[in-house]
Amino acid sequence: MFVIIWKFIPKRGLEEQFEEVYGPHGLWIELFSKTNDYLGTSLLKEIDSANIYLAVDRWNSKEAYDAFKLRFFEEYHLIDQKCRQLTESEEFVGEYKTKR
Repeated sequence: MFVIIWKFIPKRGLEEQFEEVYGPHGLWIELFSKTNDYLGTSLLKEIDSANIYLAVDRWNSKEAYDAFKLRFFEEYHLIDQKCRQLTESEEFVGEYKTKR
């Protein structure tokens, strides 16, 4: 399994909107769900901070994720652009490989 992790700090007062967009029924999940290679996302909120989140996206493989991004390039970037209005910062944490 291939895992991508992002760290986000939403703008103050927009945390609820951020959670809706990045949560289990949000725009990203709708887009990712267009392929069977997407395995799910966990949105984690740091316990000791009101607004630090990690998004953990799971895919069958890096190749499947890369193919998805090529196929849905325009939609991906439109959502990404829209979501930038919700965040103070977005940091790529890394890509990981796990055993199933």
